[in-house]
Amino acid sequence: MQRQAFQPYRDAFPEDVRASPETFQAHVEDLTRRDVKIAYHKNLQGYLWEDGYKSGAYSTPLFPDVAPRLRKWKDEGVQLAIYSSGSVFAQKLLFQHVSVHDSAAGKKIIGSHSAEDAESTSAAADGEGVVMAEPSKQVTDMTDLISGWFDTTNAGLKSEANSYSKIAATLNVRCTSCSS
Repeated sequence: MQRQAFQPYRDAFPEDVRASPETFQAHVEDLTRRDVKIAYHKNLQGYLWEDGYKSGAYSTPLFPDVAPRLRKWKDEGVQLAIYSSGSVFAQKLLFQHVSVHDSAAGKKIIGSHSAEDAESTSAAADGEGVVMAEPSKQVTDMTDLISGWFDTTNAGLKSEANSYSKIAATLNVRCTSCSS
């Protein structure tokens, strides 16, 4: 992680928590533990996730039967979409870096990560859907399987029926349970 790239994320935090690295870390860990949804914290998490995934420190674990099933559904014409309170950016990172257990997992291996790659990254994330990459673990990009990416920003809150109507309309599917 480059110090210069990290600086704007750190500077977005309140001045008092930037007094020392220990104070900053304690504050970030507290926000993470309490699952606080505040912009400067979420932006830092996104930066750390991206850095961790790109460096190979993180990969997305799936049970061995999940990737082949998703591929089968896609091949059969089933439209797959994700609606999560996590950002579309985070969703795509997860699916771009799926741990490969066997050749049936996905379309294309985009690389493998060595233990040295994982050890060289000091990024930390809140751990949701993220694991440290295993030595020589291969990862694959499975974003081609997903037809729609939705979060509370582009679809609306999960507690609002209109959010589901918006998703259905975007995917061009009839929604008999949605009410506007």
